[in-house]
This record gives sequence, C-alpha cells and structure tokens, in this order.
Amino acid sequence: MSTPDRQDKLAKFARVGSAVGTVFALYAVGCSSDSNSNNPPLGTGGASGAAGAAAASGSTSTGGASTGGAGTGGTTGSGGSTAAGGARGAAGDAGVGPTFQVTTKTGPVVGKLDGKVRAFYGIPYAAPPTGSNRWRSPQPVTPWTSPRDATAAPKVCPQIAALQTTVDTRSDEDCLIVNVFTPDPPPASPLPVMVWIHGGAFVFGSGGDTFYDGGPLVTEGNVVLVTINYRLGALGFLALPELTAEDASHPTSGNYGFEDQQAALRWVKDNAAAFSGDPGKVTIFGESAGGFSVCSHLVAPASAGLFQRGISESGLCDGLIDAKRDGAYVSSEQFAKSVGCTDPATVVTCMRGKAANDLVTASSTPMLPGGLFFQGTRSAEADAGADADAGSSVPATWGPVIDGVVITANTGTTGVPLLLGTNSDEGTLFTSPGLFGGTPVANDTEYQAAVNRTFGTAAASKILAQYPSSMFPSANDALDGLAVDAFFACPARRFARAASAAGVDAYLYQFAHVPEKPLTMGLGVFHSSELGYVFGTDFPLAPPQDDEKPLGTTMRGYWTRFATTGDPNGGGSPMWPKYTASADQSMKLDLPTPAAQTGYKKDKCDFWDTALD
Repeated sequence: MSTPDRQDKLAKFARVGSAVGTVFALYAVGCSSDSNSNNPPLGTGGASGAAGAAAASGSTSTGGASTGGAGTGGTTGSGGSTAAGGARGAAGDAGVGPTFQVTTKTGPVVGKLDGKVRAFYGIPYAAPPTGSNRWRSPQPVTPWTSPRDATAAPKVCPQIAALQTTVDTRSDEDCLIVNVFTPDPPPASPLPVMVWIHGGAFVFGSGGDTFYDGGPLVTEGNVVLVTINYRLGALGFLALPELTAEDASHPTSGNYGFEDQQAALRWVKDNAAAFSGDPGKVTIFGESAGGFSVCSHLVAPASAGLFQRGISESGLCDGLIDAKRDGAYVSSEQFAKSVGCTDPATVVTCMRGKAANDLVTASSTPMLPGGLFFQGTRSAEADAGADADAGSSVPATWGPVIDGVVITANTGTTGVPLLLGTNSDEGTLFTSPGLFGGTPVANDTEYQAAVNRTFGTAAASKILAQYPSSMFPSANDALDGLAVDAFFACPARRFARAASAAGVDAYLYQFAHVPEKPLTMGLGVFHSSELGYVFGTDFPLAPPQDDEKPLGTTMRGYWTRFATTGDPNGGGSPMWPKYTASADQSMKLDLPTPAAQTGYKKDKCDFWDTALD
C-alpha cells in the first residue's frame, strides 16, 4: 500500500476513534487522595524537624514530626499497596515519620517514607496556569529557597468527580505537579526512570491517584517512578484563532495539556539525577488517554530526546490523531458560545474570566446509546462531506490536535522501542451504566444506528455483516465486540506492524485475565482492568486477589525490564517474542502462566485493515 493510501486509511480510522482519546478508565471511586493541599513551602513550624530540613539529599531526618506534614493513617502499606477506599494523609496531620530532602533545579523539597519507598508529592513543574497563563503554553516555575513540603496529598486538575455530575472537590487549577517515588535507601548508581501519564479521555484522572503509587514497581523493578498531572478538558485543549494569534513565536492553540506533558518530561530530564534516576534512560508509559499520549509524543518534535522507550496500554496508536486545529476551532468556538463568550473581539478575555468549575461543568454532555465510541463525533463526513464537529448534536470532545507546531503528523514510530497492547473486552466499560454512565444499545435498531453514525452508512453495511447481532448474546454485546477490534486490538496490531517494518523493536500483548472480584461483574477483561497488576496496588475496579498477584509480579517484571533494557525478557519469565508481521506473535498475559500466541484476532484485524477503504 502506498504511503498516501495508508495515510488516508489511517485518517478514516482516526475520524471514528480519535475523539475517544482512548477514553475513560474510572479514576477515583473513593480511592483517590481526599485532600487538596496547596503544598506550601515549609516555614516556621512546618519543617519536618531541623535535621530533616537541613539534611543532605537522600538522608533521613531525625526530627520526624511535622505540624505541616502528612498523616500516617492514609499512607500506603507494605509494598506500596493502597486498600480500596484509603487515602493519603492530609497536610496538618501529626507525624510523617522519616523525611528526606532533595534539591531540585528550582528549589529544595522534603518527601517522606511511604511504605517501602521515598515519596515526594506535588512538586510543581510549571507555573500555575491561571489568570493570563490560562490557555498559554506551560510557563517556568518561580524558584524557591525554603524547603517545600512534598509529603501531602497532591492536587488534581479541574474535572467532574467520578460517578457524579459535580466538580471534584479536590480540583485546583494550580495543578501542574509531579510525584516521585524512589527506592529506600538510595541506589549506588542511577536507575531507569518510568514516567506515568494517566488516562481519562483527557477530561478525568490524576497522577496522584493512590492506585498509581510506586511501591511495587520501584522496589521490584529497581526503577524511579514519576507520575504527572496535565490540564484536562477545555482548560487543556481549547483551540481558538484568537488564542493562536496571541504569540507570534508559537502560533498555535489546542494542545496545552499535551504541552504540559512535555514540560513534565523536561522537568524529569533536568531533575532525575537528584532522585537517583538516569535522565538518559526514560520510559513514558500510560493507559487509555495516557497510552494515546505516549504515541502522540512519537510525532511531536519537542518531545524528541525526552524519552527513550514507550509503553502504551489500550492506546489507539495507529492513525491516532486526525483532529485538525481548524476543526477544533469550530467545536471550541461553539463551546465558548455555550458559556456566554460570543464576541470574537473579547472571547479570550471572556473565557479567562470564567470560573474553572463553570468550564468543567459546561464540558459535560449527554451521550447517545452505544457509549463514547459511537457518538459519530468524527465520522459524519463519511456520508455528508461535512465536519462532524460542526454539528450541534455532537458531544464536545477534548484532546490533542494536529496543529503543525506541537504535533505535526497523525502517526509515526521515530525509532523508539515500544511495548503495547490491549485488553480482551475493552468495549464493555463504556456501555456500563453503573461505571462509566454509558447507555447500552437496547436492540438491533439502536445498534445499527450507532454503527451508521460512527462509520457512515457505506462502511456500516460491511461492518454489520462482520458483526451480526445474531452471533452475540445481544446487540449491545455485538457493539462491545466491534469496539474491541475497531478501536483497540486491530489498531495495536497495525501500529506494531508499522513499527516492525520500520526496524523498531515492538512487543505486542493481549491482557486476557478476567479479574476475580471486580467492582462490577460481567464486564470480562474490561478497559483499565490491567492497572492493578501493572502497579501492584488495589485498583478499585479490579483489585488483584492473592492468587492473582503472581500475574502482576510477572507483568511488572516485563514492564520494568523493558524500561531498563528495551527488552521485556529475562528474570525467568516466559519468552516474549518481538512482533513481526510474518510471525504475528503477541504475548497473552493470563494465569496460570503468560504465553506467546500466534495470530490473535487475525481474521478480524485483516478485515479492519481494509474495512474503511
């Protein structure tokens, strides 16, 4: 297939998939930190003991109590696992135990012993994106000299609370922070760094959620873990011509949240060594929108050199970005009008004057039956030749756009080794009213309507013939099965094939383990269900049980060895073959033992390779 033909086909896939942002994997459910500390500098009475404030990098203080520190009642337990419903202690609780001071490029920070790791929470990597900095590229942090408290629960960027329709009470627009987890005691030589980019459809989530704590990854894999926040929703991805015109040296808008990720990666490069990390051995990894982001960094010029490997979990990497800035202008202008900013001459001032919570609330829109994948957000042009973003009935979506400045292409591998894969039943979470709030299709009529509006009627007839509802328990099950192949498994195979053909090492997986005690039964191996195994924490939607934990140990070994060497193999684990199109091998991650498999979903993925031609 010629390059133009392939690009055209990728664009077709992206029109029906990019709006999803590889979507939402519920990120709180009562297990996130429950405090919204301002992480102030430590002042009089706030230092964790004189010895702690004056300690050299990596040393333990002798005066462990702190009137401004974090309580121990909510810290992670042995190995860093956090029980469902638990939360970190908030600033002001008594006693944090041992504390540790590290000097970053912008000032000293004081962290604490959290389980078996040293943890530093809420370190700012950019100035607050408030006031005139709202809808600007991330700006430098103002340096500080007094030791800054990094022991308390970190902030979350403004968002709707999980399972609710109101703004998360922990939200704070001043949210551009990193959290760092390092071994205790410090290693003798620098360790690989793993930077986690959280998921959530670019509207939900936080790097500070306790189920992303670094205990098991850090202690078992001998790595440094960094988790990050980035701006979400309209605050992170609004694109307006008036914003683009503000800075002639950087003429763009619509990728602020993605630029935040780049700023966080620059912070890692500048500061990794202070936390025992190797700035030349950085792996970015993420799930859902985070996995999408990993692949986006491959085609972002300013991201080059900031990482050396990438892991994408359930991220739509093949033709992932088809949203163009001009199309984003249309939807963003409609959004501005919806909150009362109608005059182009004053729209920027008007929008910057709006309360962050009001913008978050205005971003929440109802969905049609079929869940987030099947709203027709990027596909109406397949039949009408029009930009679907212009339709007032289409829900607003947010995420990275091709702007020719920050992101210049819709797919690419750029020579970075990759580990990527998907879960067996990705689609079920998005039509689950109890978790995602989605609306399942009730019958064949709604099923056909969902497919028509997403792919266009010309392609829909072929797709419905491939996925007739008669072959599934229900029409909604047919839609869920279709979603797995169209948006996850087959795009992952296409991207692995493209990487392999370009001479890039790629390792493909299928996470196939049905969790024993998920929060909601009947969803199979749903989107995000691997997270508890990757982090070794009690992910609230599917906390690993004792007899399931060996799978997590194996997976963390694969992930951290890949971060260390670019190859997941070793440690006595089953051999994971590199992906090639001819062998078509991937790793099936399941109990009792992971094993290589050949031709996973071959027939379905062969169909999707040409379905939209």
